[in-house]
Amino acid sequence: MKFTSRALVYSAVALVAGAAGVTLATLRRHGIRPLPRTVSVNSAAPKARVPRKDGKIQIGLTSLDGAAVYPLKLTSKGALYDSMTGERLRGVPAGLPLKVIADFATGKVLVKGKGIQVERPSIAVSGGLVQIGRRRYPARVTFHVAGTGLQLVNELDIEQYLEGVLPGELPAGFGLEAQKALAVAARTYALVQSGKHGEYDLCDRTCCQMYLGYHRGSQRGLAAVRATRYQCLWSGPDLVYAFYSADCGGESTSIDEVPLRDKPATTLAYLCPVVDAPKSGPDYCSPSPYHQWTRRFTTEELEHRLNARPQTEVGRLLEMKVKDVDPSGRVRTVLLRGELPAPPQLVTQTAGVAGAFTPAAPTSTRVEKTVTGWELRRSLGALALKSTKMTLDEPEPGVFRFVGSGFGHGLGLCQIGANGMARAGASYQEILAHYYPGTRLARLGAH
Repeated sequence: MKFTSRALVYSAVALVAGAAGVTLATLRRHGIRPLPRTVSVNSAAPKARVPRKDGKIQIGLTSLDGAAVYPLKLTSKGALYDSMTGERLRGVPAGLPLKVIADFATGKVLVKGKGIQVERPSIAVSGGLVQIGRRRYPARVTFHVAGTGLQLVNELDIEQYLEGVLPGELPAGFGLEAQKALAVAARTYALVQSGKHGEYDLCDRTCCQMYLGYHRGSQRGLAAVRATRYQCLWSGPDLVYAFYSADCGGESTSIDEVPLRDKPATTLAYLCPVVDAPKSGPDYCSPSPYHQWTRRFTTEELEHRLNARPQTEVGRLLEMKVKDVDPSGRVRTVLLRGELPAPPQLVTQTAGVAGAFTPAAPTSTRVEKTVTGWELRRSLGALALKSTKMTLDEPEPGVFRFVGSGFGHGLGLCQIGANGMARAGASYQEILAHYYPGTRLARLGAH
């Protein structure tokens, strides 16, 4: 999803599951009570276009891309295909070690193994699970030469895809209803963003959704995908832009405040500020280890990080302060004032002295920039500033202190908050209705 908190989600929620010890009893002690189960799934689905009629989705395995040689084997008997023509090239026995090689001289893909040698511009392999190194992928994987290595694409059913997404986005210990809520959100996101990367629909990194391939590390995640099969979120006749992040910090934000690359150009009513807490008690996401955080920088540290990017370059930092925040408390803009060295000046010859020159007097240029909270976070580091929901002060000369709440962009569903709601007894329908107000659940009409 752009630059999102998804690059941070897995580490955040994994720590929550283990170190925070979230339990229903803990939440009840904090005054969180189960919600009434009033939301149902509509049986009639609105009409909407899905990526392909066969329900397939293409995932670019960009976390593996770039190598010139890959070890490969199949878990059951399969075959190699010319992926451009569909021609079956030859069968492959189960477990036979193969190598997939980028032949840069011809621009083709070479697959070699005992008794096997085939070469084509693009080769697809299928047979049980396709094992590439330590990872395994269901259905079909295609290889072709791109740049300085091979590009890999996994083509599979969207429900199989989700079975590899849930373990990447949520830890196994999260409640089943939270897992179901994310399964619906992730399915909806994938359908809406189909074709995002052009050559394939989505990638396997956190700029889309973390996809681990065939993974059985989370039985709850697997059960959640199967229990919500083909269920998506809708707003009127359209699928919802189901963005989500790790920890909203107590309140989500509006889509107008988040510069995601894959968001729509129009305002969406269901992506609005939502208070995470129940009517009484702490935030549902309060068990997060990142719900409250502090980060200090010296002036020298700030100058080093700010000046590494032209968007925030100010030279010697003279002043930094928050100018504007959005209704949820996230920083919209920050004022930076600094001093940059002036461009080198010509020197002048000293009068009457042959060969003697006088350097021009050194000068500097004052710089004033207004940057977004997102640009500041990019420059200072997404792990240093875990969200833009923060305040800034100078507790002592030469030290700047950020005090913040939450982890990620804070748009849509709060993953740790969803787990808090699940632990308190909420159903996945109630969780989705809470974070995406005004939307409804329905199954895909194409299925």
